[in-house]
Amino acid sequence: IVSSRAPDAPAIGIGETVTPGVSMGTMEVEGTGPLALNGSIPLPLGEIHLWLVDYDRISDATLHTAYRELLNASEREQEPRFYFARDRRRYLVTRALLRTVLSRYAPVDPAEWTFSTNAYGRPEIANDQAGDLTFNLSHTHSLIVLGVTRQRALGGGGENVGRREVAMDLAG
Repeated sequence: IVSSRAPDAPAIGIGETVTPGVSMGTMEVEGTGPLALNGSIPLPLGEIHLWLVDYDRISDATLHTAYRELLNASEREQEPRFYFARDRRRYLVTRALLRTVLSRYAPVDPAEWTFSTNAYGRPEIANDQAGDLTFNLSHTHSLIVLGVTRQRALGGGGENVGRREVAMDLAG
């Protein structure tokens, strides 16, 4: 899913809910077919595109193998360090998502992306071909959210609010 906010649409604020599969703006692309990996998606200044993935639904071993081919050696070494299979899958899908989505905005092969760490410890793009492209990744429960924009720092987070249970004796 790709969503972008129309210039006259209200911003999504803290505490608002975003439902997967629901368009939040002027552009929506469902996963019905492959999108070109050649920097062909336009991203005008002032727009933020959000990509949402339910990683629990990506369980095909052949697909996981293909995702691993996109990772660099360090990323491939990191994946098995996660104790739980679900965490390993989240890591793999997140890294593959980042690489393939960025390749939709800049003419860089998914396996050729390089990243550095900024002064705050956050990853950032090191490829010159990316120009002013920036991103932010967040995840919660089974949802990965990738935000992509230009010329600005981007931050975001998600929270699973559908499974909250509060004991009444603790609420008092």
